[in-house]
Amino acid sequence: MSASPYSKNPNELEILVEITQILTSNLSFLGKCESALRLLADFTHSDVVSLREFNPEISAFDLVAYSSPLIPKENYAIPLSVTNSLSAKAMTDNQPVVANDYPAHDRQNQRYVTLGMNSALAVPVYIDEEPFGTLGFGSKSLNHYDERKVEVVAAVASVVGMMIAKAKLQEVHGVEANIGQIISAPLVGPDVFNQFAAEAEKIISFDRLALNSVDIEAGTYVTEFLIGERVPDYSVGISQNVSGTVLEAVVQARVSRRFRLDDGGVTVAEFPRMGPFFAEGQHFLISVPFIIGNQVIGTMNILRASRPFSQKDMANATRLGNLLGGAFGDYKQQEYRV
Repeated sequence: MSASPYSKNPNELEILVEITQILTSNLSFLGKCESALRLLADFTHSDVVSLREFNPEISAFDLVAYSSPLIPKENYAIPLSVTNSLSAKAMTDNQPVVANDYPAHDRQNQRYVTLGMNSALAVPVYIDEEPFGTLGFGSKSLNHYDERKVEVVAAVASVVGMMIAKAKLQEVHGVEANIGQIISAPLVGPDVFNQFAAEAEKIISFDRLALNSVDIEAGTYVTEFLIGERVPDYSVGISQNVSGTVLEAVVQARVSRRFRLDDGGVTVAEFPRMGPFFAEGQHFLISVPFIIGNQVIGTMNILRASRPFSQKDMANATRLGNLLGGAFGDYKQQEYRV
């Protein structure tokens, strides 16, 4: 039997212990990931370290977190295509992939070459034996990732997957517990919805969150509460015709739905009232119905411009909407009594 990979250098065991401590700390999920990646960047003397999750719906790797002084986040958040990446090969081969002369590699990405990356490493990350994504490393040095370094990073990746799963679960449970306390307030008002939105954003990033009441008989809706970017012709507190909106489709279906407001998904012609959102660049939307008894009383709409919502995002949004529905109903009853 071969010796443990940690027996040669105690620092390797220390890095695993430190990462475990970070991923089980009280930091937010993103804070945990970023702290762990900074640690790995220092340990491997890398200029770039990233954690990406594979998104089968768009056949690309979405950025979870990264550590690098070289790359602005808005540039690094671009999904990494499976057709031209070391990450895809690492997941397909089920083993680390090294490119110690990265500009000459057939899977090189021109963005990283432009930044001066001369060596790269991609290591698959698994959660409960299911592929999650990859840890990616980049260095300006040639031949930076030797066999020993690759061996250690691969061992770290096996622990990172398990810890990521636990950290994600902790965050979702924590958010749901906090929301449970928030919505239990005797009087529900804007402060409750502001606190809800702050908690929801911890597990679903968004540019705009709107809570809408619906009058099915009248065919109208009112945006009661809005946090984030405003869109022309969609004012808060003004009754509007529900026809031609995605809200109408969700109320009729009585289930949560995802929409992509562009020519590659839902066309503006199908939902003409959604034109202003398309014009403002808010192309991705999740809508969750609020159902009290057997009646749809409203919806929660979450929008963003950066990337499509995943099935996992929609499942989280549906749980959050189910938690909030009763409080939103109480808010409308209070309003009616006043």
